[in-house]
Amino acid sequence: MYNVNFHPKAVKELKKLDPRIIRIIQRDVKEKLALEPKTSGEPLRAPLSGCYKLKYKSFNLRLVYTVKDEKVTIVKISDGREVEQEVEGVVSILAIGERTRERVYLDAVKRKEK
Repeated sequence: MYNVNFHPKAVKELKKLDPRIIRIIQRDVKEKLALEPKTSGEPLRAPLSGCYKLKYKSFNLRLVYTVKDEKVTIVKISDGREVEQEVEGVVSILAIGERTRERVYLDAVKRKEK
């Protein structure tokens, strides 16, 4: 299982979407990206090599993300208890937006570089 996190600007982009679309994306994050991120999306080319995309054709949306394969142990402290969870790697969602005029890809390039 992979740990999935969102770039702060991707969170803002997600919140602007219709609630129905948000549910679909949340389902895909949980069922696809957290389990098999490299086979769930399509690989992108330069300047976004190393990134992948999920397409939502009927909504003209793209979700762009990166995958880092390194085992990580996450320690969560809740109710005074320490819980450890080992994950296969980290999926970082860089951008969510319309494909129109390649805007989502331009945003992802900027966020990937930081």
